[in-house]
Amino acid sequence: MHVARDMVPHTIPDLTTFLTRILPILCGAPMTTVQPTLVLFVLTSFFGPSGSNSAAQDKPIVAFSHKGDLCLLTQSGQLVRTLPTTPPIGTFAMSPDGRSVVFAPLPPNGYGGPLYLLTISTGKVERLTFGTYFGGSPEQGKPEVYGEPDFSPDGQQVVFAIHGQETGDIVEASGPVAILDMRGRRVHIVESTLTANGAGGVAFANSPRWSPDGKHILVNFEMGAAILDVADGMMKNLDTVVPEAEGGLSYSLGWLGSGCVLYTPRNTTEKHRQISERVLNIRTGKIQSADLLIPSPMQSRLVAFSPSLVVRADPAGHLLVESTGSRIKPWTIRGDERTTYVRIVGSRADGALVPEACR
Repeated sequence: MHVARDMVPHTIPDLTTFLTRILPILCGAPMTTVQPTLVLFVLTSFFGPSGSNSAAQDKPIVAFSHKGDLCLLTQSGQLVRTLPTTPPIGTFAMSPDGRSVVFAPLPPNGYGGPLYLLTISTGKVERLTFGTYFGGSPEQGKPEVYGEPDFSPDGQQVVFAIHGQETGDIVEASGPVAILDMRGRRVHIVESTLTANGAGGVAFANSPRWSPDGKHILVNFEMGAAILDVADGMMKNLDTVVPEAEGGLSYSLGWLGSGCVLYTPRNTTEKHRQISERVLNIRTGKIQSADLLIPSPMQSRLVAFSPSLVVRADPAGHLLVESTGSRIKPWTIRGDERTTYVRIVGSRADGALVPEACR
């Protein structure tokens, strides 16, 4: 993340200067002057006086980690809060009530580490996992690591990916999905993800995402994606329901309501190369273009999305945040898709934008 030379202070700044000029730059927010009273108002209205998150359901919040810090911004790019963590934060998920964050540390060259719990109101960090749970062997110098967590809608469980070791190729880092019970701190591996769709008979599970109704978990694998039924643990490979006539399925991007999945087509042939992002209805099997929800120009190199906001990599190598309804001026996160992890915390208003068939 670049900080312009003329913006680096030569003396210790006062609170007003820090809130309005330096902090937004450090978090990659737009270089605009923000009144300190506005910043403090947004802080109070989003988190409440004791971290109650009373307004988080009314408007989406953009959260991202960059170089070990967690930054929270409004949908228009105004900085809400920055939270440095120890260890430095990598992949993460925010709890539904907005009070806490589960995260994996930022690794120098790997897939994650132990999972930690960050309490937003106090900044306290607590370690959650003390594996191994899958089969890593610390004695052999190959401990398993965890990453890409996601909260269940009720906030009681966290799904995450397990990888066999910190470094190595995609086969050496293979592993399944596991679920952490936040009350008892118990971890269990989802057995149906152990060998799903993986090289060498071992799954490479990543980016698990809970559906809004809590009934399913969407998981990407090395060669496709699948939906896990939380009640019975059974899994359905999505590449078996997306025909090549629709471009096949390369990578799932996330849930659209509880009934649909947004995905990137495989597009392996010239015929399918112009197919845009697609929406799969998991109840009916119907597939349609995502153009009605997300304008086609915004679908290139998507990093995160909600019905009202999208984050995508722009040609300059940064991340561009745009409103799907063009109600908000686009703004830039000065990080890239390899070093900056972005999540959009959804809102009540987003629910109304989800197509009826996907709810």
